[in-house]
Amino acid sequence: MSTLVILADGNPELRLRSEPVAEDGIKGVADLSRDLRETLNSHPNGVALAAPQCGVRLRVFVIKAGLARANNIDHTLVNPSWTPFGQKEPMGEGCLSFEGVNVVKARFRAVKVTYTTLQGKKVTKTVTNKLIAQIIQHEVEHLDGVLLTDK
Repeated sequence: MSTLVILADGNPELRLRSEPVAEDGIKGVADLSRDLRETLNSHPNGVALAAPQCGVRLRVFVIKAGLARANNIDHTLVNPSWTPFGQKEPMGEGCLSFEGVNVVKARFRAVKVTYTTLQGKKVTKTVTNKLIAQIIQHEVEHLDGVLLTDK
């Protein structure tokens, strides 16, 4: 395992859209997942981290393991997508690529998320915990090259 470098605001790689992980490549993402989790765990205030934030253009992100477990969601989401489920509300938000920057963004309080697990299982869940819903929206934006300060 290794700690990865988190790209900072201004790095043009953060604006690139990430590529989906091929079905036959899901199990190969395990090492990336471990490295992303180790990197995330080295930042006590971080709650999630997307692969493109570390220069890896794959549609993968991780959520802190304890937070994921407590909300019955996997800690690694591969090829995630979401649809709104509920109303929007203003929420405070930060980002490991934008150290010290906090913004208020309108986010959906709940989402329906579909992703693939590291074991290759496709999962669809309705997420009603607003922090987890916010994390999913934020991290999928990273996968699309959309940044904290864009909207």
